[in-house]
Amino acid sequence: MSKQFRLLTCPDDIFLLILERCEQTSLHNLSLTSRSLRPRCIPQLYREVDLSSHNLGRLPEFEDELRPEIYANTDDFWRPHNLVSRQRSFLRTMTECPEYATAVRVFSWTLIWREVNEDALAEMDYQLWATFSRLTNVTRLDLASLRRDEILDPYIRQIPPLLFPHVTELRLTGWMHHSLVANILNSIDVAKLQSLSLDALQEEGQVPDGSPMPEEINKDCWNSAWRLTSIDHGTIDTTRIKVGIIFPGPMWSTIAPLVGKLESLQHLEIRIPPLETSGMDTDCTEHLHYIFVLAGLVASVVSSLKSLAIDYARDIQRTPSTCGTGRNYELALHLYRSRLSLMILNAFWPCFSTEREWKWESLQSVSLRGFLQGNETAAAFEHTTAIKALQMKIEDSLSSRGVALEWSNDSPRPAVLFMGYDFTISEEAMSQFVRLSQQPQLALT
Repeated sequence: MSKQFRLLTCPDDIFLLILERCEQTSLHNLSLTSRSLRPRCIPQLYREVDLSSHNLGRLPEFEDELRPEIYANTDDFWRPHNLVSRQRSFLRTMTECPEYATAVRVFSWTLIWREVNEDALAEMDYQLWATFSRLTNVTRLDLASLRRDEILDPYIRQIPPLLFPHVTELRLTGWMHHSLVANILNSIDVAKLQSLSLDALQEEGQVPDGSPMPEEINKDCWNSAWRLTSIDHGTIDTTRIKVGIIFPGPMWSTIAPLVGKLESLQHLEIRIPPLETSGMDTDCTEHLHYIFVLAGLVASVVSSLKSLAIDYARDIQRTPSTCGTGRNYELALHLYRSRLSLMILNAFWPCFSTEREWKWESLQSVSLRGFLQGNETAAAFEHTTAIKALQMKIEDSLSSRGVALEWSNDSPRPAVLFMGYDFTISEEAMSQFVRLSQQPQLALT
């Protein structure tokens, strides 16, 4: 009796145990040895698919002396050279054998779209959304988008309405189109979410014709009141979405509808992206909206949450400046970010305070990172002193309830600040933008 025949006669439970101990390459080779073995190997072969670069962290083989701290999740240049080709191979397999898509349970993907030296999307790239729509059995999704200013192909923003309906563990990171995040959240049953990670999640912004918002428009209109939407009892006024104007920045407009609906959430991780404006002497109204939406999200899951991590990514990658104007700007940034740190902590403090009824039934650990850093300016001393005092209050409150607190002054990864896309839009889209911006109903209420 041949070894192959013995393997074929194994009971399904025994055969599954054998497959679980095989590496991916071995599984692939085994599936090619027999037509009888192939259908039994496929579910295990595609059970976990990782075609991402944003989780690789530091890539030392690509480092140089000028950029010693580059991370794959913030710069698409620092990634494996074969990642895009591997992604296209997966898309081709799922297109030719769509029945394999239901085998995928764990899915990690970095939206890169094309190689650095390519001028346009390849033919197989146009199968991405169709493939994503077929992955209906994914329960753990880790999706990242790396910003590519020069990609103007409308296909990348033609998001299908139904995506990953059975996800219970969700991580979203990077600059994403509003519809991509909204369609994922609308597809899943958020009441069954057990783990949620919003890792520096930000909206890429768009103008009325659906194309990305140019940087110049974003900067010119940054402090315009009509650019904001109002929040009323945890709901979002979708006026700006309906008219097609979305400004780049923190993605709080898709997060607010989650408040009060995450009934099964056990693990919540929030990495607050860099918050900065061209006018740092303002009160940062939109940032306040974003922070209080996040604080409301935390407060709404007190009965089920076991672990909470909040990371303020205030470290921004910049080229050091030696001119006086550049140094003065950096001093202003230190003051601005220390004020934001205090504002953010004050927004989350009521969630931990024992001065009100303690409702955290399952909470075991809290991690707070990036709120207090060294080398602050003298002008920021008042803010940093208040942050340290608030840190002690949070620590005392949590320890009195037996909750472990991990406090780290530095964010574990640097972050990239992005204010908009650097290209022009059509005259028609610009006239639409101007006309809509003058409508009184878009004013902040």
